[in-house]
Amino acid sequence: MKPQKYLFFFLIILYACQLYAQNNDRKIFRFIENNKYGFEDVKGNVLVKPQYDYAGEFNAGMALVGERKHNYYLYGYINDSLKQVVDFIFKEAGDFSEGLARVEKMGEFLEFTTYWGFINKKGEEVIPAQFEDVGDFHEGVAFFVEYSTDWVFIFPKQVKKYGFIDTTGKVIIEPQFEFASNFSEGIAPAELDDKFGYINHQGEFVIKPEYDETRVISEGLGVIRQNNLYGFINKNGEIIIQPKYIQVRKFGNGLALVKVNNKWGYINSSNEFVIKPKFDDGSNFYNGKAEVILEGKHIIINKEGETIN
Repeated sequence: MKPQKYLFFFLIILYACQLYAQNNDRKIFRFIENNKYGFEDVKGNVLVKPQYDYAGEFNAGMALVGERKHNYYLYGYINDSLKQVVDFIFKEAGDFSEGLARVEKMGEFLEFTTYWGFINKKGEEVIPAQFEDVGDFHEGVAFFVEYSTDWVFIFPKQVKKYGFIDTTGKVIIEPQFEFASNFSEGIAPAELDDKFGYINHQGEFVIKPEYDETRVISEGLGVIRQNNLYGFINKNGEIIIQPKYIQVRKFGNGLALVKVNNKWGYINSSNEFVIKPKFDDGSNFYNGKAEVILEGKHIIINKEGETIN
């Protein structure tokens, strides 16, 4: 396997592990046997025999499960009592966030037309499926996408505009941005006229759109990109760490992963290396621990960079 693919799959595994660590309160794990998914406890005792064609990890007391139908899947949910509370009726679905999950339904008359809405943990449709794309709820709002067609001479061009809805489905920020992401700590990344900044809950730019990229705020700092280099900005729009790194990831437990000379290390918010760049890849810190690759080996380290058994 090529190194790029190796690192790609490693990152997927890390992400799944972090979701498990943060959300799986009952320590229920999914497992796969003969291409079917089941669930077991931390000791390996089988709680649900392998029966699903897909299963996600538990998040907020719910897990996404899927059933194959010919050449596509339909999805539903089970709760942490291991009872299926939402049948296999959705074409796509996401994890629960703030009590709601985004779900994609096929059109009533044309199966290839689909729309997104939101359900609660009882499977009740709280926000009808009417949107062409949506994000998860954060701070009481979720982004949605509206598509339209523009014409350049005689050629059609699809245009996407992002806006935001509240938990009732009411549009609170009209679709106007070329891109937008989740709110965190009161602001969200947004793009206008090919430049990125941050908006507040009223849809007003509180940090001017003057960057090539901005990312969701974490621990008071957001990633920015200028001239293909990355740094960090605070919520007042002050650049705390000048764009100088070829790649970075968000702050977690006071440290951020940055790449220098093809190796990853960890800096603090003063741009000081707490753990020098020597890893082939790594994850964000969570509960004082991170997983890294060093000389081809997966290891767990603490915030001093020491290996933990």
